[in-house]
Amino acid sequence: MSSTEETAICHDGLQNLDRSFAKKKANPGFFLPLFAALQQHAEHGPGDFSAQLETFLSREDISMRSDDDKTLVLAMRIPG
Repeated sequence: MSSTEETAICHDGLQNLDRSFAKKKANPGFFLPLFAALQQHAEHGPGDFSAQLETFLSREDISMRSDDDKTLVLAMRIPG
């Protein structure tokens, strides 16, 4: 498995999900599955990751915890 560098940019509409206010840092429980799905998409060829991400962000449990738009940009660098 190759090492990766990951970056996420989020709008405040996801702040109740994407960060741990108590620890004052990003919530790995939110981001790790998203980056795992993105890496799987990158390794296994074509697929519609954007549609999968949109489906995830449109889920009722996600919408109930968001009070604003759900803008999310994920970027991953996979060396080699």
